[in-house]
Amino acid sequence: MAKKSKVSLNFIFLIGMALIIVGFCVPLFFVKMPGGNIKAGNTIGFDLINFDRDSMFSLGALLIFLGGCLGAVIELVSACVKKIKPSLKIILELVCVVVSIVGGLIIFFKFNDNNLTKFIGKGFFKHAFVGIYMIIAGWVVGLLGCFIKK
Repeated sequence: MAKKSKVSLNFIFLIGMALIIVGFCVPLFFVKMPGGNIKAGNTIGFDLINFDRDSMFSLGALLIFLGGCLGAVIELVSACVKKIKPSLKIILELVCVVVSIVGGLIIFFKFNDNNLTKFIGKGFFKHAFVGIYMIIAGWVVGLLGCFIKK
């Protein structure tokens, strides 16, 4: 009789990576309209990637997205391929989350490298919209998912 193969996904980690990916693809900032109305901005994560304008900022945005994508791919592949050791899987998951977080830190510090960008950077979280919060939640859930196996 054939032995049934059980696919074991780490759903907590996968949800964290999905939050990073989706958060990168939805509006990151909002605009306050006259009259106090808040409107979602049209800046998504892909709009931040422009190596002609600023290579470090673009690299940070790219690292956020690639860390999330690679984490999701590693989780799906490791669930199908049973030959990956659990300790290696944890390390790969952790590396993907850390790569994404490093990308976020590059963007954050790039906003604070001179007086003009410090002024703009103060508005970074002041005008953060759902995408920024989804990415940050994805980092937290992804880190938890690296160590909690459910």
